[in-house]
Amino acid sequence: MQRWALILEAYQYDMQYRSSEQHRNCDSLSRLSLHEIEQEETEEGIFTLDMCLTISSQEIAIATRRDPIMSRMFDFTLNGWPAHVEDAGLQPFFDRRNELTLEKGLIWWGMRVIIPEMFRGRLLLELHEEHLGMSRTKALARGYLWWPYLDRDIEDMVERSSACAYTRNTPKESPLHSWIWASRPGQRVHIDYAEYEGHFFLVIVDSFSKWLEVIPVKSTTSRNTI
Repeated sequence: MQRWALILEAYQYDMQYRSSEQHRNCDSLSRLSLHEIEQEETEEGIFTLDMCLTISSQEIAIATRRDPIMSRMFDFTLNGWPAHVEDAGLQPFFDRRNELTLEKGLIWWGMRVIIPEMFRGRLLLELHEEHLGMSRTKALARGYLWWPYLDRDIEDMVERSSACAYTRNTPKESPLHSWIWASRPGQRVHIDYAEYEGHFFLVIVDSFSKWLEVIPVKSTTSRNTI
């Protein structure tokens, strides 16, 4: 529900009642006739993409064919993928090859368009324009676009953002704990090693009287300390 609320914030819309007979998406096979399917536009996903991004779908389609990795992926998606690929740049797409589709010159992974490399930096800045934070920026991106390591790129961008760092919640400070005052000699002693000019000394201080014992040692092992 938070994702839907975030997506709907990008639109100006009016609420309109629709009867259950007109809800084709819940039972499309019986409520949507073939005649209606032929007449309806098939560019709803493209239109949504154009409304949400400053880069048009036509620009993305042209860049897709010019990108050396995505042009090969386009041909593989259209004509069939090989049994394996050697190019490391194609591997993330090869792993999702059964989930890729083509529409109007764009390559889609599910409902998310795959963005060519030349537009990725620009769209990252656009996604982070309002400084929504890491989680909300990822949620916004997952509604429209994808490329390999998108989440990592968003994390790097948010970590480098001075505005996000300024408004980020700081960790809760731990309360200071003071030692309880000793009421008699020898009730509590503090022990530590000190090094001076290459020599080691075992230092023992009584918390009550502040009496100091300094013992020269040749080794700081636990056996020698005991």
